[in-house]
Amino acid sequence: MSEIMDNAKQSEGHVISLDSVADIQTLQLASLADGQQLSVRSFHPGTTVGGDIFYVDKTRPKSAHNGASIVSATVPWDGTPASLEAFLQGTGETDPAGAGCLIRLYGESMNPYMFGALADGTANDTTAIQAAINFAARLGKGVIIEGVFQISRLRIKNGLVYLNGVSGGGELRANAGPVDDAEAGTAVIQLDGPFFEGEAVSGCTISGLRINGNNTAVRGIFGSEMTQCVITGNTIFNLYEGPTPELIGIKLHQGCTFNKIIGNDVRLPATLPEGPPMSTVGIHITGKSANGFGGFNTGAFIPPTLICSHNLIASNYVEYGTHGIALMSAENNTISDNICRGQMHRGIILSPQGSNNVITGNQCVDFESSGIHIAYGSNSNMITGNKCRSQNALGEGGIQLYVGTVGNVITGNEIYCGSNYGIYAAIESTGHKINSNLIIASLNKKAAIAVESDWASPLPSDVAYSRPNYGPPPAPRTEWGISATGYMDISDNTIMDPAANIPAIYLAQLNEAELTGVNVRGNVILGSEPEYYWHFFEQTAGKSTGNHLTGNSAAGKNMAKQYYSRGREQFETVANNQPGDGRTAYVVPSGTTEPSAALADYISFAEYTAATDITDFIGGMEGQEITLRLSEQVTVIHNSAKIRLRGGSNLTDLSSDCYMNLRRTSEVWCEVSRSF
Repeated sequence: MSEIMDNAKQSEGHVISLDSVADIQTLQLASLADGQQLSVRSFHPGTTVGGDIFYVDKTRPKSAHNGASIVSATVPWDGTPASLEAFLQGTGETDPAGAGCLIRLYGESMNPYMFGALADGTANDTTAIQAAINFAARLGKGVIIEGVFQISRLRIKNGLVYLNGVSGGGELRANAGPVDDAEAGTAVIQLDGPFFEGEAVSGCTISGLRINGNNTAVRGIFGSEMTQCVITGNTIFNLYEGPTPELIGIKLHQGCTFNKIIGNDVRLPATLPEGPPMSTVGIHITGKSANGFGGFNTGAFIPPTLICSHNLIASNYVEYGTHGIALMSAENNTISDNICRGQMHRGIILSPQGSNNVITGNQCVDFESSGIHIAYGSNSNMITGNKCRSQNALGEGGIQLYVGTVGNVITGNEIYCGSNYGIYAAIESTGHKINSNLIIASLNKKAAIAVESDWASPLPSDVAYSRPNYGPPPAPRTEWGISATGYMDISDNTIMDPAANIPAIYLAQLNEAELTGVNVRGNVILGSEPEYYWHFFEQTAGKSTGNHLTGNSAAGKNMAKQYYSRGREQFETVANNQPGDGRTAYVVPSGTTEPSAALADYISFAEYTAATDITDFIGGMEGQEITLRLSEQVTVIHNSAKIRLRGGSNLTDLSSDCYMNLRRTSEVWCEVSRSF
C-alpha cells in the first residue's frame, strides 16, 4: 500500500515514454526529478503487454528491486525470456548498495504480464507467474490470470488472496514435467504446505481458471493442509492419459480443513491405458490411513491421522475417470449436488475410513461398478437424496456398504442401475439404517436390496443371488466374515418393477459368519413380478439369529414367491406380511404331503385332486398359528410328534367349508380350534 501511496510524490512534469522495461537500464536517474513519471509500453521489447506508468523514487534502495513493481536501472537485462528469471532476482546489480529505482503504479491485484509473462503460446511463463504469486502473497493481494500461459507448475504461497482466471478467460497450459511419481504431489497448481515443506495456505480463492493438463500433467490442483480456501468455477481437462499410479483433478491432501470446492468442471480420460491398474479421480479428499484397508487386513481397524475435515464439495461436474469423488480418512465433510458421470468404477467412494460425512443431492450417472460405495471403516455417514442411475450391465451395487462399515444412514435415494444390486450391505457391516429409498430394479442382476454375512468361492450350489468372492481378503487376513453382519433397519423402501429373475429382498447367511438383528419392515414391492418377493438363505444352522420380517407387502399375491431355506425359524419374528401373514390363501399344489408353513399362515387344500395324507407342516416357527382350509381329498394325520389333533384321531373326508387352526409349540403343531 505504501508503494501506491507514493503516487503523491509524482511531479507535474512531462511523462517520459519507454518501449520496454529493458529500456529502463538506459536511463540516467540522476538527471530525472524525484517523482518523474515514465510510461513504459511493454515488458519485453517488441510486445504490447506488461507495461505501466512508473515514477522515480531516488530514495528506494536498489536492493529492493524485484523487476516488476520496483526496478533498478543498474540491473542488466537483454530483454529475452531466457534471462528473465535472473533479471527478476536482481542478478548482476552493478550498484547493490545504491538507491534510486522506478516504482510501478498498480492496484489491488497483480498480473503475470507485470513480471514478464508473454502468453504467446510458446514461451514458458512459469517464472513470471510464480513471481507474481510470490509478490502478491507478501502484500496480501491477488493475481489475475487473463490469457493462455504455458507453464510447468505453480506454487501458491500463503498470503495470496486469489488467483482469478476472469471467468474462464485465463488458461494455464502444462507444457512439461508433471508426469512423475504419484507421491510427489505434482500438479499444475500446488498449494504450499507441510507436504511441500512450506507454510500451509489459508484463505486463498482459486477461481475461473482453465487448467489444461496438455496430456502431460497428472493433477490439476493439489493442496496440503490448506484451510478456508475456495476452489470454484475452474475447468480441469486434458490430464495425462498414459500409465501412472494416480491421476487427479483436484486433491485436498492430509489435514485440509474448512475448504470449499464449488462449481468446478473436471474432465478425466474416458478410457484407461494399457498396463498396470491406475486410479483416475475427479476430486480426492484424503487424510492418512494405515493402508488402503484401514487396518481391516490385520483384523483391527487403525484410526486415521491427518484427517481432512469440514470441507464442502458442492455443485461440481466430474466426467469419466475411475472415480468421481473420493474420500479417504476424511470426516465431517459435505458432498452436495455434484454430478459424477461415466466413471469406470465408482461415482462417489468413501474408503477407507470416510466417516461422519453428509452425501446429499448428488447424481451418479452411467457408472460401471457402483454409484456410491462405502467400505473399510467408513462409519456414521448420511447418504440422502442422491440419484444413482446407470444402465451399464456391469457393477456391484447402486449404493453399497461392506467390509467393516458401521452406522451409516441410507435414506431417500433414487436408484436405477444395471448393477448386481440396488442397495447392498455385507461383511462385518453393522448398524445401518436403509429406509425410504426408491429402487427401480428392472435392470438389477442379483437383487434389489441384499445383505450378506460373508463372501464364498465357490458359492453353495443352492445360492443363486450372492455376490461371488472376487478374491481372498487382503493379507494377513485369511477370511472375510470374522464378526457378525447385521443390526440393520431396512424399512419403508419402495422396490419398483424388479427383474423377473431376482428376489426383491435377499438376506444370506454364508459360511460360519453370523447374520443377526436385521429388521426388514414396511417395504413395498410394486409393478413387475420378481422371481421372489423375498429370499432368505441360511447356510449354517443357528447362524441366522434375531432377524425380523414384518409389515412388508408385494403387489402380487403369489405365495410361492417367498423362500426360506430353513423355514421361518431363521427369523425371530415373521408377521403382517403380504403375502404370507394375511388372509390370502396359500393354495398348496395337489399331492403335497408336507406343505410349507413358511409361505403363509392360511393354507388351502381346495385344489387337491387325489387322496393325500398330510403328515407335517414344514418351515414353521415357534408360536406360529396357521389356518387350514380342508378338503375331501385330504387326510390330516394325527402324530403326537408332529401334528396333535383333538381326540387323537385323523381328520378325513371333510369338505372345503371346514376350517381348523393349529399352533406350533415345542416343534409340534397342536390343534387350537375347528369350525365343525
